[in-house]
Amino acid sequence: MPVLERAQHQRPDVTFLFVNQAESMQSVATFLATQGLTLDNVLFDASGRLGQAVGSMALPTTLFYTADGRLINSHLGELSQASLARAMEPFDTDTTRKPTCPASSTC
Repeated sequence: MPVLERAQHQRPDVTFLFVNQAESMQSVATFLATQGLTLDNVLFDASGRLGQAVGSMALPTTLFYTADGRLINSHLGELSQASLARAMEPFDTDTTRKPTCPASSTC
């Protein structure tokens, strides 16, 4: 969760949704407070329907969608900073990517 918290602050161009399943709002609020986490867009799915709808069989599952709603990647289990960075690459804009130099060039 701390990795995702940092990412939501570092990437305001990407919307992060945090969906909790089968726990009360109070339990989640208490957990976030004791962990010192500040998350935007925390949603609650008491029935677990979202997990069923997206085919998530275990928690935590992180899903990566394009702006038009197309699922492009998923990750089961805890995310490291490196694995999140790799999964976020498709969301990098041309202005944030470093230019690459073809091997045949001397740039």
